[in-house]
Amino acid sequence: MSELENYINTYFGINPAHLKAMADLLKAHFKKEEYFTEVGKRVTFEFYSFKHLRVFNYSDGKEVTQWLASPGEFGS
Repeated sequence: MSELENYINTYFGINPAHLKAMADLLKAHFKKEEYFTEVGKRVTFEFYSFKHLRVFNYSDGKEVTQWLASPGEFGS
């Protein structure tokens, strides 16, 4: 059982026959340095972080961190 499947099962107790299918629908893979979204675009979905994820913006030409997601956290 994957980390995400364990998380879902712990909190929601979903039928094992449906658990993997649900977890597969929630997965998206990003490479290091790849952007999750862009300035001005609205995120309309939830995500589960397997690794660290940093939300940042630019101010005066410098990156300013606005939020950090640790492994095992949900966000939107």
